[in-house]
Formats: sequence, structure tokens, C-alpha cells
Amino acid sequence: MFRGSVLRNCDWKFGFVCALLLSASNSVAQENDLFDESAVEIERAANRDEMKRVYDAARAESTNPPATSSRGMVTQSPAMRKANERIDAALDQPLKTPLDFIEIPLNQILMRISDDYNIPIVFDLQALEALAISVETEVTTNLREVSLRTAFEIMLRQVEDLTYMVDNEVLLITSEDEAMQRLEVRVYRVDDLIWVPSTGELDFDSLIDILVSSVEHDSWMENGTGDGEVQPYSPGMLVITQTRRIHQQIETLFSTMREVKAAIEADRPVAAEEPSNAVRTKAFRIQNVWGDDPEQGREVLHEAIAISVGWEQENIDEDDTFLAVLPDRVIARHIPAVLRQVEGTLKQLDYIKTSGGGTSVFFSPSLPRKTVNPGGGPFQVEDAKQK
Repeated sequence: MFRGSVLRNCDWKFGFVCALLLSASNSVAQENDLFDESAVEIERAANRDEMKRVYDAARAESTNPPATSSRGMVTQSPAMRKANERIDAALDQPLKTPLDFIEIPLNQILMRISDDYNIPIVFDLQALEALAISVETEVTTNLREVSLRTAFEIMLRQVEDLTYMVDNEVLLITSEDEAMQRLEVRVYRVDDLIWVPSTGELDFDSLIDILVSSVEHDSWMENGTGDGEVQPYSPGMLVITQTRRIHQQIETLFSTMREVKAAIEADRPVAAEEPSNAVRTKAFRIQNVWGDDPEQGREVLHEAIAISVGWEQENIDEDDTFLAVLPDRVIARHIPAVLRQVEGTLKQLDYIKTSGGGTSVFFSPSLPRKTVNPGGGPFQVEDAKQK
């Protein structure tokens, strides 16, 4: 905690289904990949509507900017986030009046700014004392037609090692060293930047490589020279731990990437959109999870899906739809909305999970088993010897 000087205080179905499935499979789930993609044409495009629903729900009780914003959500209480965002909004405003001062004590200038923009400004006295800097250090500035944020950055450069940060609902004037030691965790929505239309996957790695190589290279733990960290999280988020100043650079990078991406997409020929009720085929990877009676297990899963989704749809030819439960996959042909219901059912029953950008195997046999890689071709699953 810093010692400071305040300038201004200004459905039944699933119960039945799960009971049946537990009799067929009761081991701990373990991820494995046994899917031969050449066996069926799989549409791998992820569902953007579902992504939007997830993000909207996550933002329901907050004041997070629109989904297209490049600004990350700080992991703080809603009240503190709201207060800090109000200060950030003030910093993004253009100057209301010019800042024209000649050799005026810094605390007097900041008092005026605090009054004009109704933001609390605090000096980190402990950090300033360590640098032998007085709050009455005189500065000269003549700034106009710039944002308040830019004005702060230019003005504070006159005092060596002095900077500012928004922290705990105040604008804190502190030292560069102190600001660099204060790491913030922010969550960024980046699905639009990592989506690969040709594969339907999310390419987290490329974006992370761009971050750690082009934004303050020495500040990242991955480069062996800093404390900053970045971790991907489905369905399209990056959780980044960095200083506030570097977060600002990350936001600028993401904003610029979105602008360039929008320009590229605007220059492409407009393709005809596929109707939302177009029937398509999709396969969901699973594995032998049937225990001692594979046929019964597959029948149970087929029934689980059938009673859990709205299979009958108006204006859809039933002869053009099907549902097949195979030993290593579930194949369904229907409109996208029903396919999403099928996937949701499999996820709720713990047959699949989402990892990275795609759907993965969820392996939960009823007997102890081991997985052997024979060195080419599909994996083989053998029963482990009972002890």
C-alpha cells in the first residue's frame, strides 16, 4: 500500500440420460486423439454466434467496452473497474483548455487538472522520496490540442523517472520503477484476430509470437528477460499479465491490427452468404467409452442426443438429415442450430470438450486402459492388465 498525498477526493431429460451413461462409463476422463479426418468431410468452422453469447454473458454485470474494443478487461471488482475506466475516459479527452505554465510547481498544475476533469490525483510520496523528488518541483509546459493522457506523458518527462498510472480509483503520480513493478492481469477478446477461415481454427500461437517479439521484448518471461506473461484461453481470449504502460501498447497494437484487417476485408469481393438453414454435416470426435457393452453404449448415447435436441424442424427434409453414433465419433447432418445442440449435449455429458480452437476427444473407458502409439496410423487402445 502506498503512502500518498491526495489532491482531490473527488431439463428432467439430462438426469435420465446421465444415469444411463454412468452405467456405461465411470472412469476419469482423459484426452486422446483418434479421429481420421479423411473418413468424413468435417466442417470445422467454429460458431461465432456462440462465441458472442459467451462474451455477452461474461460482460453482463460490467461496464466493459463493446466486443470490438481493443481495450482489455482488468480483473478487478466491478466498482473499482468502473472508477478506473472513468479516469481512463478523462485521460482520453482532448484538453479543455491549454496547459500553459512557466516554472509552476507540479502539485499546483495537477490540482487544476484534478478540478477541471474531476479526477482524484495522488502523489506516491514514498516513491518520490526514494528519488528525492519534491511535489513542488517546478515544470514548464505549453500544450494544446492533445489528449490529457498525452499532456501527462509530456509534462512528467521533465521530472526524471516520474510517471503516472491509474490505480485503485485514483491517478497515481509515481516513479518509473514502482510502475514497472505493478503488474495488472487483463483479459482480451482476440477471436477476430486469430480466426483462420481456411481451417476453422483459432491460431493463438501466431498472435502470442507477435506480442512477445514486438511489444517491449525484454518485458516478457517467455523471452527470459521479464515478468510479463500471456496465456491463451478458449473460446478466444488472451489473459495477459503486464504493467499498465505495456497494456496500453498492447491495446494500440490490437487496435491497429483490427483497422488493417478491416481494410483488407473491405477490399475483398463480397461472397454470397450461405443460408442459415442450410443442411450440413459435422463430426464430433469421441472414443470407445462403452465399457463391456459397446452396442448398448452407442444406443444410449444416440437416445441421449435424440431426446435432447430439436431434431424436427420446419422446412427441413428429414431424408436429408441423419444421426450416427460410431465407435470413435458422432456424425450428424442437420442445420447449424441443431448441430450446435448436438455439440452442447455431448459437452454436457462430458464426451467432448473444447481445447484451443477445436473439439477434442474425451476418453473415459469403464475399465483401466492404456494408450499405445504404434508409430504411425491411428492409436491402438489396449486393456491394461488387472492387478
